Amino acid sequence: MGGVLNLCAGGLEENTGGQVSPDIIDNMMTALYSNGVMSNNLLLVMNENQSRRISKFNQIPQHTSTVAARDDRTAGGYLTNFESSLPVTGGFQANVWVDLNMPRDQVMLLNMDMISMRFLRPLQDIPYGQMSDGIKRSVLAEATLEVQQAKTGHAIAKGLDI
Repeated sequence: MGGVLNLCAGGLEENTGGQVSPDIIDNMMTALYSNGVMSNNLLLVMNENQSRRISKFNQIPQHTSTVAARDDRTAGGYLTNFESSLPVTGGFQANVWVDLNMPRDQVMLLNMDMISMRFLRPLQDIPYGQMSDGIKRSVLAEATLEVQQAKTGHAIAKGLDI
């Protein structure tokens, strides 16, 4: 997460502190919408502690969300999708992704339409020759992550309660 965090730093930031709330995520989504982002290919990236907090959003009646279905023998649940309160045709939604490498006091909203892999060197198959009873080979490629509009196409909330 270090590379994407560094690229998005200094862009659309929500530095309110306190606990993560539907309003903070709504503000981030509104900022993206104001900058022309009309995609539903959004990803909310956070550590497990923030994920537990947003799973409690289901108890707030004005926000809709998708919860993992459970059977009668299971208690609890978790949030898999957040829908903004913006009155946009088709809704304005973000999927939830838990990454244990994400800082525990931050939540990042990524527009996945603006993130892609770029290969710097094509895939190569390098033979090492005969080694005892088998042939050893190496498959090598070189790639990088391309983040477009890092300052205006993505948003981050920092300084949240841990």
